[in-house]
Amino acid sequence: MNRNIEKKVKVFISLIFLMLVCLLLNAEAKDNPQEQKILVLENKLRMNTESLDAVRRDQLNYKIEKDLLKETYSSNLQTILLP
Repeated sequence: MNRNIEKKVKVFISLIFLMLVCLLLNAEAKDNPQEQKILVLENKLRMNTESLDAVRRDQLNYKIEKDLLKETYSSNLQTILLP
């Protein structure tokens, strides 16, 4: 039982040490201006990619709506001209 507790304490201490290392690395990355610039550029790239996807989707929707309107107009015109 004593060994089990020792094992748990070692694991707990190891986890705390690992968390501290991660926090230090994160703090170091935030303090680095070049790292901040890279993060900003990555964020802008992601936003531009999402915007481009939205534009492409909107263009496709516009094309579909335009084709549907042409078809409807043609069908209505034929209906009017038949009698």
